[in-house]
Amino acid sequence: MAKAAERVLSIQSHVVFGYVGGKAAVFPLQCLGYDVDVVNTVNFSNHSGYGKTGGTKAQLQSSIPYSHPPQTSDRIHPGAEALDAVASLATRLKHAKPSMIYLLDPVMGDAGQIYVAPDVAELLTQIQLTDFESLRSALKSLHENSHVPNVVISSIPLKPWLLSFHAQVVPTIPGYFSGVGDLFSALILAHYHPDIHVEGSTPVSTAAAQALTKTHALLEITHEYALTLPEEERLPTDDELDEADPMRKTRRMRGRELLLIQGQDIIRGTSLDETKIRHLPHGMDSGLYKTVVERNI
Repeated sequence: MAKAAERVLSIQSHVVFGYVGGKAAVFPLQCLGYDVDVVNTVNFSNHSGYGKTGGTKAQLQSSIPYSHPPQTSDRIHPGAEALDAVASLATRLKHAKPSMIYLLDPVMGDAGQIYVAPDVAELLTQIQLTDFESLRSALKSLHENSHVPNVVISSIPLKPWLLSFHAQVVPTIPGYFSGVGDLFSALILAHYHPDIHVEGSTPVSTAAAQALTKTHALLEITHEYALTLPEEERLPTDDELDEADPMRKTRRMRGRELLLIQGQDIIRGTSLDETKIRHLPHGMDSGLYKTVVERNI
């Protein structure tokens, strides 16, 4: 839970229907006791997984008028002007309150699919990721050159590389879900308390353990609900059939929207068995200090 008078500034996309972007992040933060101020980067009818969407992109000014230094959560979206505006705001707030926590989710890709140009993903460190050693170098660069104290990797399809990591693995749930990264990032921020140390863990590993457990539990109840839907609403993905009948994809997407309202007791932790929290081990590989690696999110 949040400490007294904790605020979060959320800079994310917004949809009218469904739970992605701010719709997947703000409610969980509020459930955990945070006041959340919201800046929408886009205002869309629904997420792009439905095949078509309508709405507008917000015009973020180079200097967003905001005077209360809170914790800040930012999901990057394309557009140099928007990025400059967010960078300017984060710098100003951090200067006003050095203890401010800034969480950035670059939203580069997932499940083998890159959402941005392949070279953009490597711009963060100027290092091409090809093997374990290049990953180690990239993380070291983020820590030392970019002064990023903590890095959480939510999915990485590099099985041989994980032999040297302390990682947490959860069972894969079949199907396509949207908004999972938004939810996971919000829970990381909500549970990250740098001044609270649990024996055998670090603040970031404790936050990751809580976020992983709750995200997975919410996916489980969403999947269980999807299985109860009529067959026409849980048909497998088929690009050819989806193109012939656009509503086929819409019905499938609608049945897999995250059940955040129904799962609010999971978010608050009141329906979770504390013995089942997936604790991440302390004592990272010396070249990967302050780094938590998660998989299958």
